[in-house]
Amino acid sequence: MIIKNANIFTNSKDMGFIENGWIKIEDGIIAEIGNGNFPYDKNVIDIEGKLLMPGLINAHTHIYSTLARGIPLSIHPDNFLEILTELWWKLDKELDYDTIYYSAFIGGIESLKSGITTIFDHHASYGFIKGSLSILKNVLVDSLGIRGDFCYEISDRWGEKEKEDAISESFEFLESVKKEKNPLLSTHIGLHASFTLKDATLLTLSERIPNDIGFHVHIAEGKEDQKDCIEKYGKTVIERLNRYDILKENSIIVHGIDINEREIN
Repeated sequence: MIIKNANIFTNSKDMGFIENGWIKIEDGIIAEIGNGNFPYDKNVIDIEGKLLMPGLINAHTHIYSTLARGIPLSIHPDNFLEILTELWWKLDKELDYDTIYYSAFIGGIESLKSGITTIFDHHASYGFIKGSLSILKNVLVDSLGIRGDFCYEISDRWGEKEKEDAISESFEFLESVKKEKNPLLSTHIGLHASFTLKDATLLTLSERIPNDIGFHVHIAEGKEDQKDCIEKYGKTVIERLNRYDILKENSIIVHGIDINEREIN
């Protein structure tokens, strides 16, 4: 396939911006980029001067939250914890197959229309745990062709059984990803936040996770997370999680709003 008459932002220091350019695609890979003389006359798409650029990456999202847009609320949360307990945790407890499925389609299509071709999703559906990550994969990767990295939000907030089910879903999905070997598909082990995770949970996960897989974890999204950690453990969130080797080189540290320069380093 050839795309011509494109203004190409390559995101490359060497190539820069190409006016009136063209690209050749073979087997899903960009094989050639050029401008000026156009050597091909088959399978050509003329985009008539539109901007062509690499796909955008959404490095952290909750795709199920697509369904929360415009939801009428009778509550008025004053802080981060109230937003969780009064909205997000109530919503993720009610998700089922259909709501996960359609939120993935809606969120995926809107992502593509916005130029996003890679999604790192941090999923939670504590009323429907088993198989939930496969629903996301089937919709976003298999049906829509998005590059997806999916994880389940492991937490102790709903109790031991739900936590164990979340761990099982995470590692079963990890095994399926390794078996499938799809270049568009990957995974992390997801964690909610320090204040909803027991030491025993962190220890178990740090011992079970393979070296080549990282964590995807919320850190200090609100002051409540740091306050809880210091009061309970005498450590900051970064210090506590680092003790269990959560902050691996290939982990994704999300938010980090209420941390200082030393913790960042």
